[in-house]
Parts: sequence; structure tokens; C-alpha cells
Amino acid sequence: MKLERSVCKGCGAAIIWVTSPNGSPMPLDAKAPTYARADSETDRVVRSNALVTHFATCRDADKFSKGKR
Repeated sequence: MKLERSVCKGCGAAIIWVTSPNGSPMPLDAKAPTYARADSETDRVVRSNALVTHFATCRDADKFSKGKR
């Protein structure tokens, strides 16, 4: 899968473009937050990164969502 990097035209954040399961282009935050959770089997803290859709974090998302919200 080819990832295209760019900058959000609304807020200026770095984003990565991917193709959603329905075939539409989808922006993701380029910087993935780190989440920590407890592993119930080992009682250890597990850290993982997850990419988040930029529509969830962009202050200008309503300008780009095409009325889907």
C-alpha cells in the first residue's frame, strides 16, 4: 500500500492519505498517539500506536466532511 504524505489545508497538520475500505481517500494523522493498557494475562503495561482519522482531530474538519456529520 502506497502512503501519500501531505499537509492538511485546514489546520496545517501533517497527514497521511490511505484508501478506506469503501475505496474513498481517507486522511490519517501522521503522528500516531501512543496508548497504554494493562495486559490482563501478564499484568504488564502494553504500549501501542494507532493511526487516527484526521477528521477526528482537525479543528476544521467540518469544512471537508461534505455534510456527512
